[in-house]
Amino acid sequence: MHNNERATQIRLLKQLFFSPIGYPDWCLAQNVIEQDRQYGSAKAKVLGSSNSTVSNTQNIKLSPIWKILKTVKELQDLLKSPTLYQNPEAYAALSAGFESGHMRQTTYLEPQRLSKTLTTATEAHLRMELWYSLNRPSFSHGLSQVAYDNCVAMWREMIPRVFKDRTDNEDAAWTLRLKNIQLEEANDEDMGDGNDSNNDGDAAHGQKDEAPFILDAKYL
Repeated sequence: MHNNERATQIRLLKQLFFSPIGYPDWCLAQNVIEQDRQYGSAKAKVLGSSNSTVSNTQNIKLSPIWKILKTVKELQDLLKSPTLYQNPEAYAALSAGFESGHMRQTTYLEPQRLSKTLTTATEAHLRMELWYSLNRPSFSHGLSQVAYDNCVAMWREMIPRVFKDRTDNEDAAWTLRLKNIQLEEANDEDMGDGNDSNNDGDAAHGQKDEAPFILDAKYL
């Protein structure tokens, strides 16, 4: 993957998971990126939100979706862990976000296992980028060889962790997510809301990372 493609991928990833106005259902944290770079920034201006800049003096804080996690550090630790799938809020947020189609600017995917939406290597890379983004507001990677080597090393560490997470925890994570989806749909029907089928699309389906090292076939 070329540098421009990688930069676009990271920009869309940040937009997808750090836009409290545009994507509140799976926004992981706030004050991570500038408002003008968030999805739904035009709507935020209409609502009268303040200045669009995010300064380094502003604290990154968790979004309201979290009931279990209490700190940004806990979220970062979870993103790097082989037990993320045991957190139902994290599994649902990542799954729904990548199913939305925003990353690839394509159509919406019906709910499915996260392992069907992303390869192991791709999920490891994207979880790593989310971890980096939470280090400080408006984070960007350095251009040095050392910075690049650090990213590659972390990615290589993350891949087997994600593989273990899927092997050990995804059956239970998917079962719980499916149950919650069915409960939400039942509640909507009871309230007479019906289904809002909006092809607002984002599918990272089939997306594969071109790793700068040889990957075991099981991670693809």
